[in-house]
Amino acid sequence: MVVRVCSKQVLTVGFPSCSTCGEEGIKCDREVCVTDEPLLNLLRRMRGSLGWTASNYTFFWGRKLSEALVRRGGTPHPHGAVTLAAKNAALAKSRGEPVPDTPANFDARDRWPGLVGDMNDQGWCDTAWALTTASVASDRLAIQTGGRKRDRLSPQELMDCSRSLQNGCDVGGHLDRAWNYLRRKGISPETCYTWTGTQDKCRASPGRCKRYRTGPVYPLPGEDMIRYDIMTSGPVQATMRLYRDFFSYRSGIYRRSPESKTHRTGFHVVKIVGWGEENGIKYWVSSGR
Repeated sequence: MVVRVCSKQVLTVGFPSCSTCGEEGIKCDREVCVTDEPLLNLLRRMRGSLGWTASNYTFFWGRKLSEALVRRGGTPHPHGAVTLAAKNAALAKSRGEPVPDTPANFDARDRWPGLVGDMNDQGWCDTAWALTTASVASDRLAIQTGGRKRDRLSPQELMDCSRSLQNGCDVGGHLDRAWNYLRRKGISPETCYTWTGTQDKCRASPGRCKRYRTGPVYPLPGEDMIRYDIMTSGPVQATMRLYRDFFSYRSGIYRRSPESKTHRTGFHVVKIVGWGEENGIKYWVSSGR
């Protein structure tokens, strides 16, 4: 799925409780469903003002919002994820030469065809932290080697083996710890350590397999720096606040609806591959599942 997310968010109203069908009939509780008819009808009525189209995804029916925010999210609240040294390095970089102008629209998949890969579907396992980390590292490896190294790095190994204060499928993982694992120990290609979509016991990859390590990560201060870094080095990783209506997103430039204001939220990790502007509205292009 390709998602276009507006950088300016609109404040968000909603209600219903989640009902499930069982042997004893319909059971109701106070928990809000991921989706339901009132929500979909509201989003359809607001399509013109929101600027995006909603869709009825049947696999969300009967699922609680609290479950989806955890299982379809991807990271705990992002705090303290970047070291002070990395922040200072990024600020020093931003104070140097002026950031060159970037085009109004850009997509890394067009700039480097065949070098920017897709990601596996995380399913109902909170693995976006591992999927995006491995995917961004793979893309940049391919781009920086001019396509000589196109190995897709294993998010499964990252999920299984980066276990220090990480939570795997349960609550997601911290991005800084995932990148620290990549920097210190490295991971194997996905052909050596295949994707299962569930957290398993960490296993040794075959001796013939390469291991890839990265340098330290760094934050990108400001929209211009983010755009320039994508344009020159490849996709980046970002976190976004996850609202209830996002689970109904199909196409267009997403921004939260008034419905989302009264419900709990979570955080999701995405890979940003580009940006654009449409009718004066700027957006980021995210590639993921």
